[in-house]
Amino acid sequence: MKLSTGRALLNPHVLLKRAGLRSGMRYADFGSGGLGHFVFDGCSLVGEGGQVFAVDILPRELDRLQRRAQDESVHNLSCVRGDIERLHGVAIDDWSLHLVSLVGVAGLVLGELDTLEETARVLRSDGRVLIVDWKPGVRDQFVPQSMHASLEEVTDRLVRFGFVVETTFDAGPEHWGIIAHRS
Repeated sequence: MKLSTGRALLNPHVLLKRAGLRSGMRYADFGSGGLGHFVFDGCSLVGEGGQVFAVDILPRELDRLQRRAQDESVHNLSCVRGDIERLHGVAIDDWSLHLVSLVGVAGLVLGELDTLEETARVLRSDGRVLIVDWKPGVRDQFVPQSMHASLEEVTDRLVRFGFVVETTFDAGPEHWGIIAHRS
């Protein structure tokens, strides 16, 4: 199987705009990793009047993002070491974010409810969540079985947790996406 690369695989700018991210907003990428695919596009979209939080449990990943932010003179990024699988595991204020993204970590949504609970805790009453993950087949090559999550399973979990699913969609040739908001 030939796998697409770069923005052909997944275009964060387009996906964040689709989720409604715009100038002046506050956004967090939960499980951001060290490459910052969604983080830096988010910084661009929210502008100097907005704030982006890169959240990861691994300090070395956050260090990579911090170095890149310094190199590129990005001033609206805060790197936060946090555990998205634990309620109050992320040092971000309650009800303070317009958008949270969970990219490539949808399997955590199917585990304990704390990931969704933590997401809901930091979202404003009008806040949204963007979840993007691998489609079956492709996922099987890159993601451990314990982290597999289908669009249908995640949609069902969101609804049972009290989120309203606005849309589900193809997020790229190998990914699906969901946008939901708090009820």
